Formats: sequence, C-alpha cells, structure tokens
Amino acid sequence: MRKNVVVTLILLLTIGVCEISAQSFLERLGKAVGTEIEKGVKKGVEKAVGNMKEKAQEKKDQKQDSESVPASTNVSVGIAKATQKAKSTIAKLDKTKMYTQEQADSYYPLNNLRTLHIDNDYVTREILIIMTSLDQKQQRAQNLNVNKLIITVENLSYGYLTYNFHNLKEVWCGPEVDVAATLENYISETKRSQDFMSLLYPSYSLGIHSRECTVFLPAEKYPKGIISIQEEILKKTGDSVTWKSVPLALLRFKTLLYTGDVNQAAEKGASACKAYCPGHNFSALVVAAHTVMRHPTCQANPKFYYSCKYCGECEHNPKHTFEKDQFWKDKTQAFSHAYVKYDLSEKNYVGRNAKGEKVYQISCYWCGHNGKEEILNFTQEDLRMAGHDEITLAQYKEMMLSSWDAVQKEEALANVFVGGFDYPGFFAVPDDDHGAKVNPKAENDTRWAMANGLIDKEMLGTDYLKNISRKQLASLAVKLAEQVTGKSIKAAPAGTFTDSDDIYLLKAYAAGIISGQSADAITPDAPVTRQEMSAYFFNALQYIKEHSSVRYTVYTPNLDIYSDKGKIADWALEAMGFMNALGFVKGTTKNTIDPLRVCTIEEAVVLAHKCFYADELGWYQCIRPDERGYAGSPGGAYDVLGIQKMITAFPVPYASAGNIIWGYDNGSRFWVGENWIGRGLLRKSQKEVMLPIVDKYTGTTVFVPGEEFLPIKDI
Repeated sequence: MRKNVVVTLILLLTIGVCEISAQSFLERLGKAVGTEIEKGVKKGVEKAVGNMKEKAQEKKDQKQDSESVPASTNVSVGIAKATQKAKSTIAKLDKTKMYTQEQADSYYPLNNLRTLHIDNDYVTREILIIMTSLDQKQQRAQNLNVNKLIITVENLSYGYLTYNFHNLKEVWCGPEVDVAATLENYISETKRSQDFMSLLYPSYSLGIHSRECTVFLPAEKYPKGIISIQEEILKKTGDSVTWKSVPLALLRFKTLLYTGDVNQAAEKGASACKAYCPGHNFSALVVAAHTVMRHPTCQANPKFYYSCKYCGECEHNPKHTFEKDQFWKDKTQAFSHAYVKYDLSEKNYVGRNAKGEKVYQISCYWCGHNGKEEILNFTQEDLRMAGHDEITLAQYKEMMLSSWDAVQKEEALANVFVGGFDYPGFFAVPDDDHGAKVNPKAENDTRWAMANGLIDKEMLGTDYLKNISRKQLASLAVKLAEQVTGKSIKAAPAGTFTDSDDIYLLKAYAAGIISGQSADAITPDAPVTRQEMSAYFFNALQYIKEHSSVRYTVYTPNLDIYSDKGKIADWALEAMGFMNALGFVKGTTKNTIDPLRVCTIEEAVVLAHKCFYADELGWYQCIRPDERGYAGSPGGAYDVLGIQKMITAFPVPYASAGNIIWGYDNGSRFWVGENWIGRGLLRKSQKEVMLPIVDKYTGTTVFVPGEEFLPIKDI
C-alpha cells in the first residue's frame, strides 16, 4: 500500500511540477482510464496526508515529553547521548570505497552524453512508467547523461527541465513549445513565495540554472529572444512588476535563436545560431553560480556581477557589483563561521587530556577565530540579535566565558583523544613540539609532521632552515612509510654501504626508497635537490601502496609548462610529475620548477606532512543513486518520493541553506587539493568531513559533504 501511495504522489509531483495538467494527461490516455486514475490519486493523497499528520503529531508528542524533563537533567542526558553516539560512529577511513578510473568514467555524464527527443510518444511513455511503477530510479539515472533536449510538445515545464535533467547543456524548443506560458507560471509561483530559500534555490549551477546551458528558440516566433517572451507575458497578464523589478533574475540560462527546422538546427549546433541584444545594458540582478563575484563568509556578504537585461550576459566587472537587493533584507548580518580548520597555533591550545595529548580548538577557515575568541569578539549588535537586551555586553561575555571554561573546555579535555572523537569544536594530537627553528608559514605543517610521528628530533636537529642531508631525508621518508602502513621496515644488512650504517639509510635502501651513488657508497651527508626529495617521497608512497590498502589518485602530469623541465633527470620525472600534480612541489616561478635547487630541512618536513595525506587528495566523483540506495540520503540519491536530490556546496560549511550557490549532481567530478591537509590525523570516515574544492567561477574555496563522493584511485 505504501508503494502505491508513493507512486501516486510521484505522479502528482511529476504532473504538477511540469505544469502539464492531470486532465491533459488523462485525455491522452482515454476518459475511462482517466476516471479510475483520478479516484486513485484522490485516495492516495488522502492517505498520504493522513500519514503525514500522524507523523507530525508523533514528533510533537516526543518534543513535549523531552520538554517535560527538568532543565538540568535534560542537558546532561543530551551530552551523554551525543558522546555515546560519537564514540560509536568513529571508524577508520574505508580505503576500499573508491572508484577505478574505468568505473568513474562509466558513471561520468560527460563521457556518456545523450540527446533526448521529447515528443508526444515520449510523453506517453513517461505516463506509462508512472502508471505501471516501472523503475523510475533507472529512468532518472539515465537522464543524468542527457545533455541535449529537442522538445516538440506544447506544454513542458521549466520545473520539469530543472528536476529531471541536471546536466543539460542544450535545450532546443520547437515552434510548438509555449515557452512564454512555461516561464510565466514558473515566475508567478516563485513570486508568490517570496522567502529567501525559494529565491536562491535555483542558483544551483546544475543544468539550466547557469549560462553553461543554452536554450534555443525559433527566431520566427521569438525574434527578440527573451524580450519577446517578456512582451508576450506582459500582454497576457499585465504584470509589469515581475519583469521590471527582477529582469532575468530567475532565468539563468543563455538564449540563442535558430532558423528553420528544429531538428536540422540542432544538428548544425550553436555556431549556426545568433543572440538577440540591441546593446548590453548591465542592470539585471541575476543571482546564479556564474554571477558570483564573492562568496559569503563570516567576514563579508556575497557579491554578484550585474547581467545584461536583454540577453543575460554576465558583465564580470569587479567595479560594478551588487551586494544587497530584495534577496537580502539585512545589510549588516554576515554569514556564519566555518569551523573546519585544524590549526596547531598556540592561540587554539586548550590543555592536555588525561592521556597527556594536547587538545586544540578547531578554528574558522575564513578568519581564524576559535569558539572562545568568538565570545571575546562578541559585539553589542551580536547581543541584540541574540535577543539578550536584558543584560549588558560585559555581563553576557562573562556568562559565556564562564560557561565555556566550566562546560565546553572541561568536556573537551575529558572526551577528546586521538583515535576517539572530536568533542564539538575540539581535537587532540600527540606531542607536536619539534623544538626547532622554522619559518612562521611552515609552523603548522612542521608541528603536524611531529604529531603524526614523522620526525626524529635527534636526527633533524634544532634548525630546520639548514640544508637537508641524504640521511636526514631518509629518516623522514622511512618514518612516513612506517607510520602509514603501521609496519616497521626491515633494514638492509650492516655493511651494505661503505660510508654509512645509518639505520634510516639501510631501511630506505631495503624498501627501494633510495639507491646508492655507486656500487657501495651512499654519501649520507650530501645535500639533496628538489628532484631527489621528490623521488625519495614518491618511492616511499609506492612502498606504502605495495604494503597496504592505501591507493592514490589518478592524475595527469603537467610538467610541460615549465621551461626547465629538461633539467629533470629521467629517474625523477614520474616523481616530480606526481608531486607537482598534487600541489606538493610547485613551480618556483610561473614557468620554472628548479629541480636542481638544494632543499632545506623545513621544505622536506613540510613535504613529508603533505605526503602523509596524499591518499586523501585528488579526483572525487559524486556517487550514483544505485550505489547509495533509493531513499534517505541528503544527496546523490532519491528521497522517498523519488525526487532527484542535488549535492550542494557550502561556501560556509554547516551554515544555512541561504549559503548555497553551487550544486552537484550524480557523476559530478572535482579535485580536492592540499588545503585539506591537517584534517586527516584521525583518518575519519568521509561522512564526517567537508571536502574543500576550488570554485570554478571565482577560484575561491568552497566545501562539499564528503559522504556524497568517492575518490578516483589508481588501482
């Protein structure tokens, strides 16, 4: 019975969203059949509404029960439950859950493009799929690969295109399509619900929601493109407000005009079409992924470029942007902090837990503030917005700081430990004091290297600004291999080299990390070049790969951009290609990589720390629905009604839906770079992390939920 209700609701949603009336569908199928369907729909809706009311009442009763518990008891119980749950969900990163390149490509929409003709026969087939409960999941999964639509039916909604074809690049509308009616209904519905979410929701960069998608219109019917459609809507409704105050704001796609038959024009492509624009007038307030000039942070509200009111072209002029319009009423309220940075700075240090490990506060990715600093920087305006006008700012700060010391700090020190879990806002590390001289920019990396067990303090000394020797580099590479694999390397026999019996050199030689300069010499104190350093660590990673389940990303070397590539020895080409692709060994200038420059201890320690997380970087791809199941996922699957959900990227992680600018769908692929380093100490499950990526429109960092993506590995 539940299945029937779900199918009925899917039918309603599909028909309703698509703005194709139930009656028009029924007329196609026959009046007699239609009557029975109408009865079933009505019955299904009534049942579904009843179920929803019952669930709502249950939640209400549960809330009332919890509120009946005394406040002091309620708080302690809540903490205990949260603690127990956190402990039970901790797990090592499951390195078996990954794609091969072949698997990822088979699911990648851009490798499996489809053109779909939506005609009367297609509409009939869609109805039959709904009526007969055929595999809609499979149907929607196939739609992910559709990049081109050719439409020759009168009524097909903007909503249908939005929710069913997220990887659209081209939409060809035949002369039969009533584009004006489609957009008129869509705009009026959005206008009626003037809440923030409904207005910003379409700013997803999926499919028709950005200028990566082009809608092709017949020039004979719409000679002025979008302007012709605006004029047609105004003639029918007289509603000048919609188009005057928010021109093109909800229409984010690009528009081109074609002549002749729609199928023939689609074969010729966009090059045979033209845009209508009497001359750019950049006054349209279009909110979309491609118009973002600045993402919202705790420091600043979002900014957008203006678009042309005639053709929608984005101006991309940093001197002409809008920050506030009807979408943002409050001109003073910035977005929340992004507490995702694992920074070992002294300002974040809290104390030691019972095991002697050092506990730190997680800080904001954007401003560097931790939770306690946020209290100290609380303002009178913050107090007003919090609704505490009954006390002074000083009193409020004192109360909050007292609570922080008595509750948060004490709970953190009692519960945070390496291999355990993070009490909200805190994390623990082993001893991170290397006691050496380093540059301020390298302090965090070097302390993380110490915390992760990569440093032999006696071997490296107290000045990391000195040049590194071959035996010192060997110590870092060996410790890296042993820490990641969890196994000790058996050293080569003493006397292998005539000039050294250093244990790290012997282990490195036995593991294939290094080779001798001659048949029996290793020159342990010789300085190390950038290409040698790359080779040492690359070989260490290969040893890890051979002796564990750890695998690394697929990648494409890009050394050809450097004019001094020819100076790289043949034996170091692969190593430097890998290190450069992952952002570990960058060019010394835009056009040079300087492979023969001698390295410092500091450079090698920083690289060792980066290599410790090398398996967590690289290409990731959104999980297909058949791999996540049919229901219950926040993205990459379908909810219980079968509606396709989208993966969202949060410029400010964990913040409200109002921060959503980007969107990803199943099959979407992106690169996770080195700015994630520092998070992986506990080797947490991907469900517990936000993956940092670079916004392709602005070049700034945004975050996506790790649980929705699988890494693409070289297996």
